[in-house]
Amino acid sequence: MTRALSLISGGVILSLEGPDVAALTGATGFGMPDVDVRWHDGAGDGSTYRSSRQKRRVLVLPLLAQGSTADLTMAALSRVVRALDPANGLARLRLDMGDGDAYWTDVARTGGGDYVYGKDTNGSSWAATKVALEAGDPFWTRERASAQTVKAQGLGRGLLGTGRSLTMLRVSSGQAMGQVLLENPGDAPAYPITTVNGPGTALVLTSPTGETLTWAGLLVAGQVRIIDHQRGTITDAAGANKYAELGAAPRFWAIPQGNQVGTVNLTGADANSAVTLSWRPRRWLVL
Repeated sequence: MTRALSLISGGVILSLEGPDVAALTGATGFGMPDVDVRWHDGAGDGSTYRSSRQKRRVLVLPLLAQGSTADLTMAALSRVVRALDPANGLARLRLDMGDGDAYWTDVARTGGGDYVYGKDTNGSSWAATKVALEAGDPFWTRERASAQTVKAQGLGRGLLGTGRSLTMLRVSSGQAMGQVLLENPGDAPAYPITTVNGPGTALVLTSPTGETLTWAGLLVAGQVRIIDHQRGTITDAAGANKYAELGAAPRFWAIPQGNQVGTVNLTGADANSAVTLSWRPRRWLVL
């Protein structure tokens, strides 16, 4: 399988596979990110571990720009400049894995981009440089999302899941429960986004490891609530904050690596109701 690297900025895709701009060997920052570790130094020997957090991902990309004339070489370099222009916000560094999937991380340039005449460029047909990048999210995120939808299929039949959902059971009139298979092929936890389509009056989401998130409100047909477990937010379709509708001490949760089973329990459901969980697997490193 052939890997392919590109930068995406402002809707424009800049291939880093040539012929005019190419990533060279020697790139760094595609492996495990650095970690901040907190230790407690007591009166005795050594230290006691307290906690840790992942730091920003730091990358260095060696690049080669080339053209048949100096103007064409400079134009190739300018495409790199525009892709990493901070006025455009973050650029997306995308790695096509060659198997139908791709992983990305959003980056900002923190330095580099210079070259030495006579060493890094001949001043006409080629120029080599290195750009230093940082990604606020230390993980690589899969471009293709996974999703499971649990929806009502008529009164008395309960919630039936699409895809590869598991057991669905009608508990009582107006209340429905379903188990869903949550597959995470990555090696880092994946945070779901839960979309609730009304009607519904109460929701209980239970993670594969037992964390429970509850919501209570009044949704009629056509209304939605969107729960982002990574950001810890709940909004309506227009983006308005609905955090007050969550239960006390809400437990947002992630999907561990592997095949997991979660539980959805929606009260006040009818044939129009649906609960969709979507997530993008993440990786510590890509190769």
